Amino acid sequence: IDYPENLITDPITFQNYYKIADSFSSLILRKIGRGLQIQEDYFPNLIERGYSKLKLTFYSIIKKNNPSKEIQDTSLITIHFSIPKNFQLLTPEGNWESVSLEKDEILVSSGTILSRVTNNKLKAAEYRISSCIKKNDRIHILFYIIPHPNSQITKIYPPTERPLFKSIKASSLN
Repeated sequence: IDYPENLITDPITFQNYYKIADSFSSLILRKIGRGLQIQEDYFPNLIERGYSKLKLTFYSIIKKNNPSKEIQDTSLITIHFSIPKNFQLLTPEGNWESVSLEKDEILVSSGTILSRVTNNKLKAAEYRISSCIKKNDRIHILFYIIPHPNSQITKIYPPTERPLFKSIKASSLN
């Protein structure tokens, strides 16, 4: 495969990138916990010794009239450090909306685990790539924040609502 020249291939650089992403994800999850008015360290405790993944995806050519299949991440959140050109999110109205990132921007999307924990108040983002043709337009760097496999995934918010999902171990969701 003819990879773009600017891809990081040094393992030490990837390890440092992972550590930074892991610390950053914990901060984001604390803020989500605070916003939901739940115990602020609930989410960071859930991901301690978790199976979070840093992934670099190089998409194959996707023609305009044949978009990729829709994706929902099995994670609490996913941090998108770079997204391919023609990245699209599904809006609540059911329309595909194109999203792009500037050089110093990131995108944080909610995953199916966060959706379960919040009883669908924070729904899992659904995305796709509508087309990818040029080599440098096909790179996607993501960090999936995934709880420890033995973590119990249970609805905690809102506290007074009947759960939409059964309580389940995180390992059953992958």
